[in-house]
Amino acid sequence: MERVHRIKSAEIGLDNGLSDYPDLVLALEYWGCLCDGRRLPPRGALDPADIKPLLPRVMLVDVLPGEPPRFRYRLSGTAICNAHGGDLKDLYPEDMRPTEYGRLVGRHYLECCERCEPLTHVIVLQTTEKQWSYARVILPFGDAEGGVSHLLVVDSEHGNSLAECLDRIDARCAPKPQRLSEGRPFHVVDHSLV
Repeated sequence: MERVHRIKSAEIGLDNGLSDYPDLVLALEYWGCLCDGRRLPPRGALDPADIKPLLPRVMLVDVLPGEPPRFRYRLSGTAICNAHGGDLKDLYPEDMRPTEYGRLVGRHYLECCERCEPLTHVIVLQTTEKQWSYARVILPFGDAEGGVSHLLVVDSEHGNSLAECLDRIDARCAPKPQRLSEGRPFHVVDHSLV
């Protein structure tokens, strides 16, 4: 039975945190062009031929209505299928193994839908059977009512060593001393860590 040793994640800033991930910058710039003055681009604007170099590391996720919404994989590129040991089509994040990883992915997707903006994360997963460390961007696409109908997820092929990812996570998630109104210090805990 696969046991989890460590799952960590941290959000990377879109403005200055992507310099080590040129493929994620490319995906974000493409998404921005598709917006064409709108808050979110429509799903129909996405043309796979425009992002051909990214396709092996792309997932398209349907956002299914509900409270909270559910997320179903419509397609996944070959590198994604290889990493997961099979095609994710018609699966949900909660179907992923280990379960803790699926829950983390689902939380990231939900946050992207709630904020209606791209999100980028660095993720580390270490289990008894696998070790993954990678960065990825989640790009929301809109429906006619202004909600999120699809997510385009792109995993980076750059800067994904375990040490690099852990350094980025630790740098972004270090406890930051704060002051209560009485002046006593306390620490902010990053709840994105599992």
